[in-house]
Amino acid sequence: MWIFLAYYDDHQFVGFTYTITHHDVSYLFFLAVNDQVRSKGYGSQILQELDHQHPLNRIILMVEPLDSTAINSHQREARLAFYTKNGFHRTGITTVEQGVTYDMLSKRGNVTAMEYRQLIKSFTGWLFPFFKPTVK
Repeated sequence: MWIFLAYYDDHQFVGFTYTITHHDVSYLFFLAVNDQVRSKGYGSQILQELDHQHPLNRIILMVEPLDSTAINSHQREARLAFYTKNGFHRTGITTVEQGVTYDMLSKRGNVTAMEYRQLIKSFTGWLFPFFKPTVK
C-alpha cells in the first residue's frame, strides 16, 4: 500500500509525504516541507501525524550517509539531527539504489534486510529486478 498526503495549515500548503507500507513496516519514502515555512516545526508535526497513521508499524526512511567531503555535508548532518530529534535511530543497514548509497533510519524497532527487500518488491512488483536494492 502506498499513500501520498499533502499537509496544510489552514489554506497554506506546508508539505507532503509519500509512504509505502508492507505488513508492519512503513517506509517514509519522501518527506518535503515547503521552504517558505521550514524550521517552524511543520516537519516534526508531519512526523507525529505519520506516527498516528501507523501506530503499530516500524517506520523506516533513508538518508544520505554522513560524509564531511560531500558538497551537501551540512545538509546531511542537519537531516540526521532532525530525524534523530524525532525518534529515529541508525539501524546499521546501508542500501545502494541506482548507484546511490543510503543509511536506513528506523523508529519502533529495526527492519531486516529481507523485510526491506520484501517491502520494495511488494511496491515495484514485476519491476523489482530493475530496482532491486543492494542491502549491506
